Amino acid sequence: MLNFQTAPQEEDIPPKSPVLLSMFKNVAVRAAQNVPQERIQPAAGEQREVNKVIQEYERAVTFRLGKITKGGASGPGVCFHIPCIDEVMVVDMRTLSFAVPPLEVLTKDSVTVRVDAVVYFRISCPVASVCNVEDVHQSSRLLAQTTLRNILGTKSLNDILAEREEISQAMQCSLDLATHPWGVVVERVEIKDVRLPANLQRAMAAEAEALEKRRRRR
Repeated sequence: MLNFQTAPQEEDIPPKSPVLLSMFKNVAVRAAQNVPQERIQPAAGEQREVNKVIQEYERAVTFRLGKITKGGASGPGVCFHIPCIDEVMVVDMRTLSFAVPPLEVLTKDSVTVRVDAVVYFRISCPVASVCNVEDVHQSSRLLAQTTLRNILGTKSLNDILAEREEISQAMQCSLDLATHPWGVVVERVEIKDVRLPANLQRAMAAEAEALEKRRRRR
């Protein structure tokens, strides 16, 4: 004969001891105090929000588990993403500029000059600027320095002083072609200043003064 045991009724369950409740509470408080602070608060730059507002001049490239989401870049507007799964990288689409620091360049006629320039560029393809190059801004700066030195190395001093516009256009075309796989469009390049060595400046000044004296004698 089977012997079924009935479930204990509510009045049969012994009441919880206040001492046990106090012990459990103290253990929970101590455990919470021992949790490292970085587990409670998100790290700097870590995205916890579900949506992100993309400005009119920005585009968002979203990586979901390492892959770019369908549609490529999104924005402007509200961009929704899944925390801890999506990684959102915001790209500025405005025209940006950077200064090429003064470079000492040896010209074709063996004269050392210091030349600096300004480059204006913008990003036309956000996905390419994120996926095809690690740091598009730093890479563009380094490439501009190398291009400026290579182009001026094929020019004489007189050509550099007289053909600034042609040198700027040649540098723009070269940079635009090289940065096209990065999703960058080089809009303009300007040669700011050409500084001659001090001894060459004195020699040119003496030559100009001698020419002026000859003209006066005539």
